[in-house]
Amino acid sequence: MSITKVGRFNIHASEEGFFNSLKKHLTHGESCEYFTCMNPHSYAVSVKDDEFYDAVKASKWIVPDGVGLIIASFFNKIRIQHRITGMDVFEFLIKFCNEQNKSIFLLGSSQETLDNMVIKFSKDFPSLKVAGTYSPPFKDKFSDLDNIKMVEKVNKSSADIVFVSMTAPKQEKWIFKNKEVLKPILLCPIGAVFDFYVGNIKRPHKVFRNFGLEWLGRFIQEPKRLLKRITVSPIIFLFDIIKEKIGFKK
Repeated sequence: MSITKVGRFNIHASEEGFFNSLKKHLTHGESCEYFTCMNPHSYAVSVKDDEFYDAVKASKWIVPDGVGLIIASFFNKIRIQHRITGMDVFEFLIKFCNEQNKSIFLLGSSQETLDNMVIKFSKDFPSLKVAGTYSPPFKDKFSDLDNIKMVEKVNKSSADIVFVSMTAPKQEKWIFKNKEVLKPILLCPIGAVFDFYVGNIKRPHKVFRNFGLEWLGRFIQEPKRLLKRITVSPIIFLFDIIKEKIGFKK
């Protein structure tokens, strides 16, 4: 298994190795586990947000969803080969579930988006089992009653996999908080993938993605929301990577 250390975290350097590990877990695993897709922005958030840091560290897998992590691994013995995005993992798992008779649950986004996903699945993956969907309240922090309802919806579905689309770090924190009471074998925090899949948000052109510039394509679409992510976060990421590399501790 190809693992490389980038700053504070151990990152999967190989997409093939990560996907094989997912298949093994879905076939033979017994515990409920989850992965985290990390980029320089989410890394920067984890530096200042202890709850998010704990959620990331508790992930069974951390994968590089950002060209910054590839660059940061350049001087390591094991280098990251290329990005592994939430969309990459989503597409892989949906195909796997369609072929292997596994069921899924969709948690997050609006009910309209969830309904459109089910319709699109019926055309793209006719054998896929959608065990249930649920659109939780749109709020910064869920109440205890919100959490109870969400957990009940997921567990009653008997789904094998839950895709969680709430944006980071909210989705990872929710999974970390509720992991021990959830029954599915795999929890998947995948950000805006639901919106990408049904076309609510246009994913940047493949040219951007191939050159590690998907962040630029998204920034062009949403400059106000993403300005901090591409200016402040990379600086925090870089300085923390350097501190970890030289062994500097507070």
